[in-house]
Amino acid sequence: MFRAVKLSGIAFVGILYFVFGIVLSLVIRKLDQEIFDSPTGPLALACNLLFVVVCIQVGTYYVRRLVKSVPFPLDGWAGYKHARLVEINGGVIISYSIFLVLTDFTAKLRDVFQIEYLA
Repeated sequence: MFRAVKLSGIAFVGILYFVFGIVLSLVIRKLDQEIFDSPTGPLALACNLLFVVVCIQVGTYYVRRLVKSVPFPLDGWAGYKHARLVEINGGVIISYSIFLVLTDFTAKLRDVFQIEYLA
């Protein structure tokens, strides 16, 4: 029973990170479009990339705090403590969901650093 509750906790946290990561990405993309309409030149592109990276870092901090504050409905069942779940940090899932939406970020990286093989 404990293992089933733990797997449910992992799935719960994964879904929260994925959804909040997508929302964060959409907010970052909207901010990026409003502040940097269409940057030209290496300096403008570099500033744009730094802005997006800072938004990702700050947004991820708040998403992690938000996910940790959402109560898990099965907390306490079969001796399960949701606060002790290692996967609650969610770095991989939130990174994937952010870069899934921010497709132009890779193209800008290629332009600034002149990298041909970056996917």
